[in-house]
Amino acid sequence: MIRLRDVLSSWLTVWGFISVLEARGLPKVVGPFKPVTAEEKKDVVLQCRLEPPLDVTRLTVEWKLQEKWVHLYRSQKDDLSFQDQKFKGRTSLFHKEMVHGNISLKLTEITKEDAGNYTCRVPKLVGQVKEGTVVLSVGHREDGPENVFSIMSTSTNNIITGSALTLLAVVGYVLRTLLCRQLYRRVFRFGGGLEEAL
Repeated sequence: MIRLRDVLSSWLTVWGFISVLEARGLPKVVGPFKPVTAEEKKDVVLQCRLEPPLDVTRLTVEWKLQEKWVHLYRSQKDDLSFQDQKFKGRTSLFHKEMVHGNISLKLTEITKEDAGNYTCRVPKLVGQVKEGTVVLSVGHREDGPENVFSIMSTSTNNIITGSALTLLAVVGYVLRTLLCRQLYRRVFRFGGGLEEAL
């Protein structure tokens, strides 16, 4: 005979496991929060990564500029057979860093025609966010103190936001666990049922 105590205990275990998965989150593709500016005839890295980090070496990674194929990685290697002619010999991924979720694209010898909205996509990713966008503008790049401060400010804000969300998830999990334990104790303290505890 199945006892209510065993059912409730199993349910609480499953609920706790789901809470841990929610706190950790499914991997998602993340691009930069600001447009990227590059100078003509220089190289640029279009940042894109998975959060939390996930080994993508066995997955497909697609880079496109509108409908043009910029770079394709599949079957654990680059597949440049679909690559648009204007990108031939000018793109590369950071293969050694892909185990940590880095799917950034290096684009060399930038031209004005390279400007636009790039998408980095992991089509078989288990998660809701399978692509990120990187806006590239080509022109004069300002490396003055304001620009450096802006970059530092954005990085700091991202770290603070990520830390706050993690702390919030942990606090929520702890509170939910404590409340469940309290309910569990009420239900089974004197052998009463769930109706008596509530």
